[in-house]
Amino acid sequence: CPRAKGLWSAINNMRLDNVYDITVVEGADSKKANVLTLAQCTPAEFHVFIEKISPNDIPKDEEKFSAWLMERWRGKDERIARFQRDGQFIDATGAAADRQLLSVDSRCAETTYGALLWWILSSLVFFRYCVMHGYFRLLVGTALGTFLLVALIGVVIHQVHFTHSAQGKKTK
Repeated sequence: CPRAKGLWSAINNMRLDNVYDITVVEGADSKKANVLTLAQCTPAEFHVFIEKISPNDIPKDEEKFSAWLMERWRGKDERIARFQRDGQFIDATGAAADRQLLSVDSRCAETTYGALLWWILSSLVFFRYCVMHGYFRLLVGTALGTFLLVALIGVVIHQVHFTHSAQGKKTK
């Protein structure tokens, strides 16, 4: 269910040109897509439906806003169910929505490797600086912090990617 109070407060306290309602549905082969697979240029299919809403069409009263938001939420559920049944989004006029194909740039893997190389070179320069100036406690603290961060990231990736499915149930 949507969080109406926070959204109502944000929309009513900002001067907005437009509000965008975005619906995202993953493709059949994209169940395991995440930042790492995208950084490795593994293809993933996502279908996105974007609807532009004028702020004048949004109720200003909090109760009316909550009802309006719940109706939009039901509409999103129907749109997702229709997409899963028919394989396409339908716009407000009842016609099939325009489709655009976007792909992951093949250079994304190069960027990932470049960032890793930059981190290694920066770490070596920092290590050399600490050794030359006798900052051994700083070096040990930084190394320990880096090790703990990498270990934490590894645990999180393992839990998310290998232990739980998209519904949060254990799979392996």
